[in-house]
Amino acid sequence: MTGVEREAAVAQWLICAVQTMERRAVWQDWTERGAALMPTGVLFSGVRIPARTVVAAAGKEDVDTYLARVIHGPVICTQGGRSYVALVGPSVARRWRVPGVSMVGDGALLGVPRPSLDRASGAVAYWSVPFDSPGVLCMGPDVEHVVEAGRRGGPACD
Repeated sequence: MTGVEREAAVAQWLICAVQTMERRAVWQDWTERGAALMPTGVLFSGVRIPARTVVAAAGKEDVDTYLARVIHGPVICTQGGRSYVALVGPSVARRWRVPGVSMVGDGALLGVPRPSLDRASGAVAYWSVPFDSPGVLCMGPDVEHVVEAGRRGGPACD
């Protein structure tokens, strides 16, 4: 599968989180603004991690490279680099008990960038770690590992 094919498949999967009558608006927002608000808690939820925590966990390694290596799932860089949102399954959101890290779960809205946006795009929100495949999300323990490493102030072990 080529990158373009993967991005198209991911876009189709993401759009399934939106009610049918709102899908056209999501496509339009992705086209015009680069991101669209999407409901969480159906196909995916998100763990919002402050950038300082992620940077501390990465140490001297590039943050995007670090996250791709240790989280193994899609991560959005939001608000111009002020936070990262690891996409996880909705069941992770219901069980999440890590203090100081917010969950974007049932009934919330999340700004989701167009699947083709990466750091080089210069977008305010972009995919720090893109999807490998539609529906393949971050595992809760991997995300928790990054948070704990960031709190310790040093790189996380593999």
